[in-house]
Amino acid sequence: MSDVSFFCADLSGANFQAARFGSNVSFKNANLTNARLFSVDLSDVDLTDAILTGAQMPDGTVHE
Repeated sequence: MSDVSFFCADLSGANFQAARFGSNVSFKNANLTNARLFSVDLSDVDLTDAILTGAQMPDGTVHE
């Protein structure tokens, strides 16, 4: 899948396990509560002010 737009999307509880994002992806102010980001490459992802409560991070930790 390519050229997907999440404009104004509610991504709470989304499962991004093994997702690959291109460069300059922005999740500014996104609600990623309980998202599974394990194994996701977040190196070029902007998570400024994103809500990450309960999100499983790439290193396996759970964000508080």
